Amino acid sequence: MTELQRQALIVRNTTHGLSLDETGRKTRLYSNWARMKQRCRDVKAYDFARYGGRGISVCVEWLDYKTFHDWALLNGYREGMTIERIDNDGNYEPRNCTWIPASQQARNKRNNHFVTHWGVRKTLAEWSQILGIESSLLRYRLAHWSIDRALSEPIRGRIPCSYNACG
Repeated sequence: MTELQRQALIVRNTTHGLSLDETGRKTRLYSNWARMKQRCRDVKAYDFARYGGRGISVCVEWLDYKTFHDWALLNGYREGMTIERIDNDGNYEPRNCTWIPASQQARNKRNNHFVTHWGVRKTLAEWSQILGIESSLLRYRLAHWSIDRALSEPIRGRIPCSYNACG
């Protein structure tokens, strides 16, 4: 296929011109939208059971990418953000969704390891970041030590900061 034929094919198949970036690749926002629809509607999707299988759906207006795209840009979407449902049992719809950084979204997973200490409940990843302890070391410590010792024992002579001093 020549470059001219490829360009003609793109023009012929373009409905809104919002799904591809300048290199011809799908945009992150478009890919997020497509995955959102897939996990809610496609029974063959690997994560359908956790979404569509639980009754979570995408609102009718968001089945149109341009409508979703416009909502996203007006409601805080930037590169690196992911969509989050405010009510985890609710649908993908404007009043139940917001945009958060991917790093924060990773902390909303059901399989996160939560640790409560100093009266504060955080994921292992959050404690790792607050205390300056590698998460793998912290995971090892928690498996073998008390919570207090795991979070306060010096690391090669360096004392992890306390929650009050760091966070």
